Amino acid sequence: FQRNGAMNDELWSEKDGFHHARNVTSGSDIDFATYVLGFPLWAGEGAISKEQASAIVDRLMQPDMLSNWGVRSTSSENEFYNNDDIITPYSNWQGPIWVNSNVITAYGMLDHGFDEEALVLVQRVMAALAADLRDTGEWHEDYNAEDGTGISADGFLSWNTLGYRMANDIAKQVNPMKF
Repeated sequence: FQRNGAMNDELWSEKDGFHHARNVTSGSDIDFATYVLGFPLWAGEGAISKEQASAIVDRLMQPDMLSNWGVRSTSSENEFYNNDDIITPYSNWQGPIWVNSNVITAYGMLDHGFDEEALVLVQRVMAALAADLRDTGEWHEDYNAEDGTGISADGFLSWNTLGYRMANDIAKQVNPMKF
């Protein structure tokens, strides 16, 4: 695939062990760890090598990325990291847990044979969703990476519903997005 070659040629960093994100406005690389580093796992067969997949999963499982509630949207070691309820104009992607990005990452892990890691990720995200329902009676758009509490958009019902089937899918090693 041409896009796979471009993704690896343009964005892969041997030094960091993950693909950098790119600011499409400035064209500059975003070379710090964010949730996006898990997306190449989901890019399809042949998009990344086994070595790249292993390096990506290893990086995602580090404590600065993986909290007790899922993969953080930005590394806790980054200067921009926070769990604030800010919308200017978009919701905060500088630290909180987002169910949608964790779902993509978990299914990508599964596709590359990282079943145990995918299950760990799912269990942590499900813990945040379950605690939110138990404690508040509803779900939120995103979750505090330090304590799992809901941050913004209380009563949010959208991609969080992916959590409903994610645990069962990962346990059965089924990716419903794979044709």
